[in-house]
Amino acid sequence: MLPPYYENFSKRIVKTSKLYFYDTGLASFLLGFRQKEDLEDQMLIGSLFENLVVSDILRKNHHQYLLQEYWFWQSSSGHEVDLLTKREAASILWRSNLHKPSCPNLQGLGIFLRNLQRQVNTRTLVYGGEESHDRTRYLVRKWDEV
Repeated sequence: MLPPYYENFSKRIVKTSKLYFYDTGLASFLLGFRQKEDLEDQMLIGSLFENLVVSDILRKNHHQYLLQEYWFWQSSSGHEVDLLTKREAASILWRSNLHKPSCPNLQGLGIFLRNLQRQVNTRTLVYGGEESHDRTRYLVRKWDEV
């Protein structure tokens, strides 16, 4: 379970925890994926990719005794930050996307940043591509480098 993050923003945020599966094979089975063609549902496959990225970060936190606390943030209009943590006085934000990194995928980060009252050290988009690179305001990382 990943708890929501809320800090005096507004009443228009989601305050229900998110459930992630450590076993993405089990999650795939429960979603009804039985053959390759089943993976064409972009909404479900995107959620499964988010699950893979977030659960991997949480698993590393647990097994390497990093002792970080993690949250997600989502507005009632659907903008979200998939994962965030605080380190000292600053925050670190993650957003995941299976396909190419694009501006709409970063909208949630921008909206969150406008409301946040503290410094953010790192803004990262994790995606299913082959290359990592740095943009002006965001890092773009392939999923297996996170």
